[in-house]
Amino acid sequence: MANIIDEIAPDEIQRIPTVIAAEGSWELINPLHVVDCIDHDRSDIQYYPPDHPRLAGNPRMVVKLVINGNRTQGHDLFMAKGWRVATIVSERLRMALQDTGISGIDFWPVSAED
Repeated sequence: MANIIDEIAPDEIQRIPTVIAAEGSWELINPLHVVDCIDHDRSDIQYYPPDHPRLAGNPRMVVKLVINGNRTQGHDLFMAKGWRVATIVSERLRMALQDTGISGIDFWPVSAED
């Protein structure tokens, strides 16, 4: 998986070797970019209350995520500012990962407005 991401988005992840075992080696893949791209008006989001000590005003639960595609230009893999729960990938990267038959990845649709 990391090799495929490196081919398409070489500057967007940090590869951290963690475990080497008889079954093979394992790595953590750390997304490097956090992009301010959430279209808050068109998304369906529940927010933390204004008096929350650390996360006031940030998304607490996202039912429908709409991103501003103009703000994501040049990124194939990133996390959204304020909601770093999911890693967002481009359609190009999603197709490359799915075409290899890699298992264990769930893709959820994200709406984008340019």
